[in-house]
Amino acid sequence: MTALIVDDEENNRNIVRKLLRLIDADVQVLDEADSVPNAFQKIHEKKPDLVFLDIRLYNQTANDLLKQFKSIDFSIIFISAHRDDGYVPQYPQSQYLLKPLDPDDLSQAIHKLQNDPAC
Repeated sequence: MTALIVDDEENNRNIVRKLLRLIDADVQVLDEADSVPNAFQKIHEKKPDLVFLDIRLYNQTANDLLKQFKSIDFSIIFISAHRDDGYVPQYPQSQYLLKPLDPDDLSQAIHKLQNDPAC
């Protein structure tokens, strides 16, 4: 499974990478993005299977990014520091995790998406 990490904070992108190595997930990180425009471009270029997507990206949201696509042909793991975030979009092939990320939660979310992309 290939992935793109989208977060406006470099430290958070590094944490996702480290946790992926720790849980030994079968996920190849293709690239990272730190903004909506950057993520939109990289998703089109790299065509990842999975996008780790922070809910808030500078002055924009994950929904600002996703509504630019005619169709979503990748799985999404939304990541947020806020338990009740009004910006959380609902997509069938997605999971939602809270920061700080728990390795077990991350592993379970990836496993669900790998085994049932419609979840």
